[in-house]
Amino acid sequence: MLRGLKIDSLAGPGRRHTVLVVDDERLSRMVIAHSLEKHFDVVEAGNGTEAIERVAAGGIDLAVVDIHMPGMDGFEVTQQIKWMNPGMFLPVVLMTASNDEDLFARGLTDGADDFLAKPITPSLLEAKIKALLRVVEILHEQRERNEELNRWRARAEQDFGVAQKLFEHIAERGRFDFPNLEIRALALEAFNGDIVLAAPLGKGRLRLLVGDFAGHGLGAALGAMPVSDVFYAMTRRRFPIEAVVREIGGKLYRMFPRHQFLAASVTDIDTVAEKALVWNGGLPTSLALDASGRIVGRAPSRHLALGVQSARDLVPLVTELPFPPGGRLVMYTDGLIEARSPSGEAFGDERLERLLSDPTGDSWFESLWSAFQVFQDDNPQGDDITLVGLRHTEALRAALVTRSPAGGLGAESLISIRLGFDHTALREPDPLAPLRILIEASPALVGCAAELYTIACELFANAVDHGVLRLDSTMKAQPGGFEEYYRRRETGLRELTSGSITVVFEVLPTPGRRVATIRISDDGPGVSEDVLRAVRDPKARSGRGLPLVTELGAELRILDDGHTVEAVFPLTDS
Repeated sequence: MLRGLKIDSLAGPGRRHTVLVVDDERLSRMVIAHSLEKHFDVVEAGNGTEAIERVAAGGIDLAVVDIHMPGMDGFEVTQQIKWMNPGMFLPVVLMTASNDEDLFARGLTDGADDFLAKPITPSLLEAKIKALLRVVEILHEQRERNEELNRWRARAEQDFGVAQKLFEHIAERGRFDFPNLEIRALALEAFNGDIVLAAPLGKGRLRLLVGDFAGHGLGAALGAMPVSDVFYAMTRRRFPIEAVVREIGGKLYRMFPRHQFLAASVTDIDTVAEKALVWNGGLPTSLALDASGRIVGRAPSRHLALGVQSARDLVPLVTELPFPPGGRLVMYTDGLIEARSPSGEAFGDERLERLLSDPTGDSWFESLWSAFQVFQDDNPQGDDITLVGLRHTEALRAALVTRSPAGGLGAESLISIRLGFDHTALREPDPLAPLRILIEASPALVGCAAELYTIACELFANAVDHGVLRLDSTMKAQPGGFEEYYRRRETGLRELTSGSITVVFEVLPTPGRRVATIRISDDGPGVSEDVLRAVRDPKARSGRGLPLVTELGAELRILDDGHTVEAVFPLTDS
């Protein structure tokens, strides 16, 4: 009836261990209790039933039980104590005046942990109790470690399941069903630290990313999601390869520690122009072969891996490779060439190139992969392994001509983007990052990207300070005013619970010229009089953001009673 009760079998900090003494002879019980009181808290019970009730109440760390008692004897008491909560260890020491070995054997069978012969020697009893309590401490610590490990395992299994869903999502987004595109991969652990992404660019072009994250397993593969997000979003809008590389590198640099980098190659294949542009940062050399198997181009690593440098420090350089009809492109991670045979020999670049020199028709890729597997001969791999091959065929060209991403940012394209920011988004360190990416990657805007982004930042800061936070910029004219102004700004953003800003950026043709328009609106009280005065008075210390916009060459307009500020920037004259 009492089974399953939680028994506290360990004294916590600041509490002495509690020993239960069970004996029907009152004098014997008192002698034992008195001998233990110096080092332990003692609880007494005069019979078995009372002893079980004491244990069930909790707080008992060890029981000293006489075998010979009327009613429920010591053996039954021991059985009950052990049965009440089998997951806990509450030691039981049996006492008897008999030297009958059969009694000792029965006691062990019933769960007793030690014996004492009457009359009791106090020093021996104390020593036995302390020894058993040390065992209790050890088992308690072990149980706590096991419980912590079980909690970690449960969390890991949960994270594993989430990660599986994420990687299934990444795989579903990929477009690997192109004719003559071959991919083989071997993961060292449950998750592959290597990554392959592919998406059409339209007009007979294809973009491929082959990457190798530092390390192995789940930790190394966590970067796959942000990398794929940037890759597919920017490829869909036909951002140039340099912009994609810079944005992926910058995002990894911001999100991960420096040791969590991505060695990668990003390749734009053009089946119409019969060429490929390759950016390589940390991967082995990409190879271009003609139809006969002769190597006609190499794209070695010319950069650091992505995530090592900030986007500002990354200067993308691409290598052009020929990709004639019948030709092949081969990309791979270093796990392939570093793989070893059972004898310890590395697969190596030379062996790879020798195997590639035999074209073997349409089965060239499968022949290469089979030769690698024979070489490895089930020898344990030391790294994730990825091999990607692409052959230029009419089927590939036709498929790429018919598959095009939506949107584009060509020099003749009209551009329109609308961004909304609530009070939580306004706290982000670089909220205008999407606009910066768009401006820097558009061929039509590359010559004035710095001016456009500066104008957008000034108008945005003006909307945050005066429209949302409602700061009084005239305080800057007071001693220490600048410091106080920015202190209030920082505090205001941190405690902000409402407010929003909308940013609209457009490039539209107008009669006689092409202009970029940046329109920023807030839901606050609008531009204050002191800010408007600053537009007219360049010497004013406050509101200098709007005059700067006009100094950069933009036409400034205040609309909607000051709730919207618009800057019109000329791009080119027709």
